[in-house]
Amino acid sequence: MHSKLKHHNNTLRCEVANMMNFTWTEFGVLDKCLLAEDGYLKIYNTKGEFRKMSPKYNSIFKSIFDKANEYKGKYVQIRTSQNTAGWSSNQWFSDLSLFQKNKFRSSDIDENVAAPSGEIINMLSANIKLKHTNNDLMKRLKTVSDKAEIYQSKYTKAEEEKCILQGEYEALNQKERNEVDKQTEELHELNIVGKDLDVQIKGHPIKLLALRQGIKYENRGRIQVFIKQHCTKNYYRVELRDYDNLEVKVALGFKDKTLFIKTLEPSHKDFRSTLENITGIPEAVIKQSANTYSLDDLIDMHKKVQKELLYA
Repeated sequence: MHSKLKHHNNTLRCEVANMMNFTWTEFGVLDKCLLAEDGYLKIYNTKGEFRKMSPKYNSIFKSIFDKANEYKGKYVQIRTSQNTAGWSSNQWFSDLSLFQKNKFRSSDIDENVAAPSGEIINMLSANIKLKHTNNDLMKRLKTVSDKAEIYQSKYTKAEEEKCILQGEYEALNQKERNEVDKQTEELHELNIVGKDLDVQIKGHPIKLLALRQGIKYENRGRIQVFIKQHCTKNYYRVELRDYDNLEVKVALGFKDKTLFIKTLEPSHKDFRSTLENITGIPEAVIKQSANTYSLDDLIDMHKKVQKELLYA
């Protein structure tokens, strides 16, 4: 009976909560959170272990960083997304929260204590099942809450981005608007959403890729992208296949049967204003004189902006 009780208790140990595309695991006492030179957001525990978040999610770096600072010195658990693949919880994280330790552990049992009666075991077993059911319900509620929060965040961000893009369109002269409208129709007819494509990139967009995304692209000519979603006009949300599927919003063009990148947007809505605060130069001026800067210069500007946005 004693071994039976230990078996029941072992089922109560805090393990991974693999629910609805998320996995929760213990991480220990949180020590620090920082933006690494490679662009990944990393959290460390007091044992020196770390988990990282991909730069493709840099739009939420600030909120994660603030939460990590709040939890510093506390016992936490991390969430790892399973939406796109079986990402290892030993390497990656997508969120964190305070960890609630289980109060009843098999290690708390003294081996020399007499085995409890069958009636006690049955009562404990019923209590364990009830706790397990309650925990399961709380996890489901938390998952629903997480998904609702993510949806609201994405919806708000999408509306903000749409306003920015509409403003850029309205700033064009009539000839430029007509060209955008024509290319929008041509792109729609190509039915490119959901496809992996090899598109042309050269000149100005390569500079913007360095400035706005921190990527030094030297394989001039073509770039592999997955067309994830149509945004508005000739703007599409794409994943850069050669850069950890980094998600970027780009304006596409189509001419002489060639699909090409015309421009691309920064990932953070405050990127332009922060860049100007740091350099003292409006982003529009930097863009116009981009040929006077090396790719390394532009990437350095990008890193400074990312750190400012994170630590502000």
